[in-house]
Amino acid sequence: MSTTPAPTYYGRPRRPEHRPGDAERAPRELLDAGGQRREDRTWRLVHIRIGGRWRSGLLTVWCRPAGSAVWVAHVRWGEDLNWGWFLYDAATIRMAPTPPEEPNPRP
Repeated sequence: MSTTPAPTYYGRPRRPEHRPGDAERAPRELLDAGGQRREDRTWRLVHIRIGGRWRSGLLTVWCRPAGSAVWVAHVRWGEDLNWGWFLYDAATIRMAPTPPEEPNPRP
């Protein structure tokens, strides 16, 4: 066991290294595109593949930039210290099961 603290970047842990099969980060150009964008704020538990492994997280915003065919998801994980905008793909961002007494959320 290492007693060395994890490397940080301006007080936040460094991003895990991207591995094959990980969720793809949304390009800044897509997020900064002008025009009307569709946005839905939510609080959904998810599992996201980052750094070569699955992590539990919280999806806080769905976003579909103007003129885009893809959805972008804002996900937080790791005690709320890590976050990122990712291209939504059901293979790399999975919704946690919904309890039976609650209706299913929108995709």
